[in-house]
Parts: sequence; C-alpha cells; structure tokens
Amino acid sequence: MLENLLRTPAAAELRSFAEDIGAWTREQVEGAVMRRPETLAIRFRAWCNENLEDESIKDWVAELSDQGMEILVQQVARFLAEFDLEIEWLFSPQPPPPPELAANLRLMVENYCRACHLAVESYEAGKRHKRMTRIARLSANQ
Repeated sequence: MLENLLRTPAAAELRSFAEDIGAWTREQVEGAVMRRPETLAIRFRAWCNENLEDESIKDWVAELSDQGMEILVQQVARFLAEFDLEIEWLFSPQPPPPPELAANLRLMVENYCRACHLAVESYEAGKRHKRMTRIARLSANQ
C-alpha cells in the first residue's frame, strides 16, 4: 500500500517541492536549528504520529522522506521560534508547558503541517496558473 502511495502524483509533487525549497531552506535556516541533532526529525515524526488528530495530515507526515521531514522540522521550528516558542517543548520537556500552551502548540503544529500539505498539493496547479496568467498578460499586451 505504501509503495502505491509513493507513486501517486501527490508524492511526486512532494519530492519536487522538497527539491525546490530544499536549497532555499538550507540557506535561510541558521543557528540552533541547523546544529540540532538529526534525531529531531525522528522525534518530530514520532510526535506527529502520536499527537496529530487529522489522519490525512498524520499520513502525509508519515510518508515524507527523511529529507522532506528535515525540511518540515526546520520550518516548524523557525515558525515557533518567531513567537518565542520552542519545538523541544513538544518532546517531554522539564518542566512541561502548562496544559493550555501544550494544547495550543499541538494545534499550531497540526495547522502548520496542514498548510504545508495543502501547499504541496497545490504546487503544480499554482505553477500552471502562473504560466497561464503570464500568457494571458502577454496576449493582452499584443
């Protein structure tokens, strides 16, 4: 079943998306996120499997390649850091965050993953629309 999922257009789009943003992400992410051990992606994948409620998002995260997972973890960590939150708070920190903060973190991460999933699903359609828009503009200017 997993082999069939990996052959879907969505999986191909994800690979393409990961390749396109991989270089950009590596250039943009600095500091502590890049120095974290590789196990952060493994811990994040396990956390998602245990904590995400939306099965389609959980399945999408589970299907990500190691490279795709590294990119997602870096993006989630950067997003949380913009609000002075830490991705490590998801993984049994001491002391644990208050229940309301823990619930909000779970929702933020799930919604961020949902947005990434939608972006991957929309990537090819967006490229096609962009080309059609350029063609229409060029035709209108002639």
